[in-house]
Amino acid sequence: MAQDPLYRQIAEDLGRQITSGVLQPGSKLPSEDDLTKSYGASRNTVREAIRWLATSGGVVSRSGQGTFVVQRPAPFVTVLTEVTETPGGAGVETPGEDGNGDQKTVPDRKLLDVRPEVAVDAVADGLGLPRGSDVIRRRETRTIGDVTWSLEASYYPSSFVEAGASLLISPRDIGEGTVTYLAQKLGLREIRYRDVLRVRAPDGEEARLFGLPHDGRIPVFEIFRTGYDEYGTPMRLTVTVCPTDCNYFVVEVDRTDSAAAEKLVKVPWPSVTRPSFRPASLRALRSPVLTKPAAS
Repeated sequence: MAQDPLYRQIAEDLGRQITSGVLQPGSKLPSEDDLTKSYGASRNTVREAIRWLATSGGVVSRSGQGTFVVQRPAPFVTVLTEVTETPGGAGVETPGEDGNGDQKTVPDRKLLDVRPEVAVDAVADGLGLPRGSDVIRRRETRTIGDVTWSLEASYYPSSFVEAGASLLISPRDIGEGTVTYLAQKLGLREIRYRDVLRVRAPDGEEARLFGLPHDGRIPVFEIFRTGYDEYGTPMRLTVTVCPTDCNYFVVEVDRTDSAAAEKLVKVPWPSVTRPSFRPASLRALRSPVLTKPAAS
């Protein structure tokens, strides 16, 4: 079997030193001269190895200072199968104080803006609406301490406002949550949701918000959560964006919970257009999406 190119071997060895703690976060890598001597490689090969390591997010080069190991944040752990309105709504597992165990923290919410929009592409497909339909977008950030955990945008048919759910278009926070509000105001009860998750490069606003490199080498998770009423009709689409370098997502299935299993079996699937953002390769899977009863 052919060996990897020398630059790749050097980059992987440096990566192992970072993972094992030999090279600590924030520490400076040895100089190019030292690395060429240590690995018996040319300067160009060493530079290629450092570029490869930088592309993977392990190090960052600072002009005139050298190359430094990236300080990676401790990962946040979110269970997608918890019965909540949005991912992380029931709390996100974070490292405990002084690294002693994990604790669950509910992210703080900050409403950014509320505005009417014209539904196109994924939004129209997710809500089962024709392209060009009027929708309401409510956008907010969620933070854990001083870290921005997610950027979230929720979309609703504008007909909900016309039917009496006027707070959807209000710039005020809906304290009880929009799912509960719609149940109380319009009698619309969300009984299940479906999640589709993809990974993509961040846009400019997301890179700035999460403190990510603008070259896209650290991507973001994008979670499309569609909520359905008791008739199988989409009633909301929530799009949650989180950086990949500090987030783990967990799916838990408990087959001993017969009551929950019975609910899953009895809930009908909606007859809506398959979202255009779903990769074609997922169509070959038996269970390409996650189904879970929503909060009552």
